[in-house]
Amino acid sequence: MRPFAWQLAVVLMLLVASGCNDEPDAPEIGSVNPTGAATGAPAFSDSFALTDFDSNLAGLERHRTVLTADFQARDGGADWQLVSRQTMFPGAKQLEVEARGTLLQDAIGSFTATTIGQQAYLEAPVVGCIASSDDEVLAALQGPLDPDFFLAGLNGAQLSEENVLINGAVTRRYHFGEDALPEWNAPSVAVNGDLFVEEASGLVRRASLTMAGLADFLDRGVSQDGTLAVTIDVLDVDPDVVISAPASCLNDGGYPRVEDAFDVTVIDDLLTYRTNLTIAEVIDFYEAEMPALGWQADVEERVIVDGTALLTFRREQEQVVVTIAREQATNRVNVVVGP
Repeated sequence: MRPFAWQLAVVLMLLVASGCNDEPDAPEIGSVNPTGAATGAPAFSDSFALTDFDSNLAGLERHRTVLTADFQARDGGADWQLVSRQTMFPGAKQLEVEARGTLLQDAIGSFTATTIGQQAYLEAPVVGCIASSDDEVLAALQGPLDPDFFLAGLNGAQLSEENVLINGAVTRRYHFGEDALPEWNAPSVAVNGDLFVEEASGLVRRASLTMAGLADFLDRGVSQDGTLAVTIDVLDVDPDVVISAPASCLNDGGYPRVEDAFDVTVIDDLLTYRTNLTIAEVIDFYEAEMPALGWQADVEERVIVDGTALLTFRREQEQVVVTIAREQATNRVNVVVGP
């Protein structure tokens, strides 16, 4: 059992046990489909506004967004590179992140996160595989530096070229600087960027920008001095492509769980879940089920106090500890099973 997995399990149990928005500036009159959603033939003008990138993709059922970021530090700082590929289907998505450079690997690392319905799978070198249906875990499996980190609220990009073929689509090119980006309009940063907007739908098919200066380019609370080049491509996906659960994530840990288990998470050889049963009912379940699988209870290691129980089972040279604890806020019971 890796130490990191135990730490993550403890954090999850602590999380579940603990108990005015400003309107964006209006786009310029005549801007092309400000939300970016496909709405038929758009009425193009000389300027373009983009409220947020997710709205830009709202009209696409199957697509892949590829974000490439390359940071070149100034005065001996740390360079880093990131490639993020997010494939979206109805009811499923997959995010693949490749990180290079010591600073970025320490902050983010490389991983693949797959979500199918309410089931998520995370593959990463440090933790192996995590499979979970817990909403808090699902929310945590988000990629770094998504397109909106760079482009949210863009307003006033100016038409500079027409009939440009990008990613198989005929587009119009709109140019912008830092004054078009409210989050990056600062004296310490210079921005030079282009949007390529599909003429048939108004969708942004590519965004490319260069940001130079001193800023928190990693969105980690630390400013870096250098130049960041970012390209974001929106691609169509072949209809034969399928998003499926990674084979390495299909192991359920091999431990029994109560029938009403929910928010189930499997981390390597560690199982966690919640249940509406009482602590006494969960104790009875494991004291009946574990011997049926060849595990013998170690009565000397059995600990039951108010709101918590620890059960130890042994099989040859193996040991499993079942930790059962009640959530104060919901009165539900959390269960952790692992060596």
